[in-house]
Parts: sequence; C-alpha cells; structure tokens
Amino acid sequence: MRLLLIIIVMLFSSKLSPAQNYIKMVNDSIFWDVHYQEMGYICSGYGGGGERFHFGNDTVINEKQYTRVLAYNLVSVYFITDDADCPPHRCETVSYPTNYYVHEDSVGKIYLYDSQQMEESLLFDYNLLVGDSIVYGGVTFIVNSISEITTYDSIARRMFMLEDVSSIWYGCYFIEGLGGPAGPIFYPFPVFEFGPWLNCWGYFNSNTNDCWDFMTGLPFYPKNEPDISIYPNPAENILYISDISQIVSLRIIDLLGNECVRKNKLTSNSINIENLAKGVYFVEMELLNKQTIKVKLIKTAFNK
Repeated sequence: MRLLLIIIVMLFSSKLSPAQNYIKMVNDSIFWDVHYQEMGYICSGYGGGGERFHFGNDTVINEKQYTRVLAYNLVSVYFITDDADCPPHRCETVSYPTNYYVHEDSVGKIYLYDSQQMEESLLFDYNLLVGDSIVYGGVTFIVNSISEITTYDSIARRMFMLEDVSSIWYGCYFIEGLGGPAGPIFYPFPVFEFGPWLNCWGYFNSNTNDCWDFMTGLPFYPKNEPDISIYPNPAENILYISDISQIVSLRIIDLLGNECVRKNKLTSNSINIENLAKGVYFVEMELLNKQTIKVKLIKTAFNK
C-alpha cells in the first residue's frame, strides 16, 4: 500500500547529520488524537474508540526520569455509538492516567515504559543515519531516507522513512517532535488489521484548540462553523432553527441514514416533526458556502 504523505508543505531528500538540536517531543504543549479502528478506516464501523494523548507530570522509575502520559476520551459529536464513531469529536475535559511513561534523553532517543508490563522499549531515535537500523517488536527496520519537512506551524522537522527488511509492515516513519503514524506512544507504523491510527495533532494550550490532520496538514475539525442551532432539543412536535438565512436545504435522517424530512427551501424557522417516531435523528443542513452542518436531535413522544 502506497503511503501518501501530503502533510509535507516542502519536502526534499537529504542526508542530514545526527540530531544535535532536535525538536523535543516530550512537552505539555502538544496533544495527539489517536483512534483504534479495524483495517484503519475511520467511520467504517469496525473497531472503535479514540483518545487524546497529552504529557503530564514527571516521575522517577528505576532512577530515570519519565513523563506520565495522560489520555482523554474522544466522543463523536454526531453519533452516540462506537459503530459510527466518526469525526469531528468532542474531547472530554477530565483526563485519566495511562500505563505509559516516556523518557527523552539528551541525545535524541525516546523510550516508552509500560508500567503494566514493566518493560522499556525504544520508540524513536533522532541520531539515526541513512542505512542505520532499529528494531520494533523483533522486526528490523532500515533507515531508507531522512528528509526535511515543514509542518503547518512553519516548523522545520526531519522525517525518518524506514523500510522493513522482512516486508511485513509498510509506511513506517517518524517525524521529529511528533512521532509516527500511530501516535506518540506506539511503534511508528500503522497496523493493517487493527491498531492505533493517528488522526491529528495540535497545540494543547491554543485558544482555538484546533486539531491538524497528520497526513494533510489541514484542520481536522471544522473551523469558523456558522453559529446555527436547533431548539428545543429534545423536541416533541415543533423544531426551531436559530438562523435560516444561510441554509440552502435541510433534511432529517434517522440512525440508519433514512431521510425522514426534507426541506429544499426554508421559508420559516420552524419545522413540524410530530409525525416522527420517538428516537434519535440528525438534522443535516447544507449552507450557502457549501458547508454541511449535522446536529443530533432527540425526538420525544408527542401527546396531542
């Protein structure tokens, strides 16, 4: 499978010297949104669950300083079941500690310690040169190329492309200060059948809390979304829309995707929904700017 790396705004191959002033990954300003989807397909209905990883407090293990990895659950904004766990996601505000601790030494090596297994493993090594090898899970990888890239935040980083000598895995790489395609605490290659896949990353203390797609460098979550709301929610018989001036069309669909109500042109900000059965629906609105907004609606029983 050919790995498409559109994250790169600028990419050129070069044999760079070992890391001296490398960009540190262990800091409290970055987060990573990671999913666990079978076959690696987000919204496929296979697998499920997602977490936002963030570095917490320092601690000492075996006379070595580590940083605890914290996690926040990701919950789909539009869906309420894991079978349709699609972005965009809402990140829960309360974190919980994981079993993982990360140690970053002064020469550009990053180690992961699993407190449950009581094992330490090398994740990333920024001292590697082209032709050097590194072992992940008993499989040897050779550094195929080292390139310089510029990510969306205008920071120049080095990308290490690795080749599996046994041809078991594909698309193995890691990026200075960011980690690999499976996030900051997993081996830097995507697992085909089931495993962690990095959705995006961002700056934790940012006012906007934007999450940037790891593969494209584009915002993963919608930005500047128009402030259009529906009310009341839950609703019994009449549903109101706060602003219809930007709406081209509107439809209400059920959890199976069946269209229950459609309005191609809204002349009123109220919609009669008394004939809808009690349950969960989605109000999908197409806007003048071609953007689509989808909002979950809870329909309650209507008593005449």
